[in-house]
Amino acid sequence: MATALEEPARRPPAAGGAAVEALDALEAAGVALAVLRGAPGRPGGDVDVLVAPADEQRARRLLARHGWLAAPAAGHGTHRFYVRYDEASGTWHELDVVTRLDLGPSQAYRTELAGPCLARRERTGDGPARLHPQDDFWLRFLHLALKGPEAAPRLGAPPPGPPEGPAARHVARLLPGGEDGLETVLEASRQVDWERVRTAQRELRSAWRRAEGPAVAARHAVSWVRRRTAPAPGVSLALLGLDGAGKSTVAARLLADVPWPTVSLYLGVWRESAADHALRHVLGARLLLRLGRLTTTALRARYHRALGRVVLLDRHVIDAVLPSPDLDWKGRVTAALVLRTAPDPDRLVFLDAPAEVVFARKGELTPDELERRRAYYRSLDGRFPQLVTVDATQPLEQVVREVNALLWSDLQRLVGHERR
Repeated sequence: MATALEEPARRPPAAGGAAVEALDALEAAGVALAVLRGAPGRPGGDVDVLVAPADEQRARRLLARHGWLAAPAAGHGTHRFYVRYDEASGTWHELDVVTRLDLGPSQAYRTELAGPCLARRERTGDGPARLHPQDDFWLRFLHLALKGPEAAPRLGAPPPGPPEGPAARHVARLLPGGEDGLETVLEASRQVDWERVRTAQRELRSAWRRAEGPAVAARHAVSWVRRRTAPAPGVSLALLGLDGAGKSTVAARLLADVPWPTVSLYLGVWRESAADHALRHVLGARLLLRLGRLTTTALRARYHRALGRVVLLDRHVIDAVLPSPDLDWKGRVTAALVLRTAPDPDRLVFLDAPAEVVFARKGELTPDELERRRAYYRSLDGRFPQLVTVDATQPLEQVVREVNALLWSDLQRLVGHERR
């Protein structure tokens, strides 16, 4: 898929090659970097990268030229998230670029380790540079100490030799035993004695909180507010289709696969709750409940989109006027009101399947009723130019791939354009 931000002659990367291509380009341009976590050559997944602060803006421009989009990052310290979808392999890629080695939620626990650790980075083989093994181990110890006791086994085996380097010295300043505490951690991790590792981590965590508690709390509060209020361009995508076409399944896959901040909301019209059933004999009560639910969901969708997120809508209020033999004058009044509760999404995807296929899956309506509804959905492209039909009889992987490609195209068009 040709992308709006790619160089004209650039070919799509091979499976797993997008991150490698990007890091190679950054290093070739003189950007000082080190991979912190992740395997750049693995298809999909995410890679964490430390970049020198002086090179951050140059890295951002280079990544944009290579087809990466900057996702919302407000309230995440120096984290800058870059996302790319490779249609050739059907995989999403994410680069998490930081310029500081601060730790904990929102990077609230500050260190000055980025420069010294970056200066000691090492290169093994043809891959990008990584941190010195000693720095990597002690930074992982710090990171897991703030995660909690259950994370201790993820520390793994330490590198050979005595503790040394800037990260080890930082840990020694926090541990009650100083350098002796470092030796205790090394011995415990070599013996796979995670309880002793947990004890050292608890001591470090307590010492760090005593030293920086008020500052950490303030940074947490600021980050919490920024994550919930900082505006950014977002995208909404609604999945339409007959019952049994796979809307909820596709939405769940997108929610799990897409590395962009994403929420999934149900915007179906006719599903009834226990409250609807209880108030069925109260004139107008069910209509007010339905309008209230849909309006609330629509407001949530607007809110998340305004924060730069992808909003996946399972169904849409467009369903209010689906052909139905039970739609009397009260239903038509309800439909007219319901259509006003939510704005049109940026993208409508109709998961199309023949009536006999979805009847075999669900069997809730007759084949004739299903075919009339299918014809209604097919007629919507005249009203909604953003509607695309996807063949839902294909294997699930192919359906998800096609919807991913549409979502990526919309992110490039709506988000990438506003951030250039």
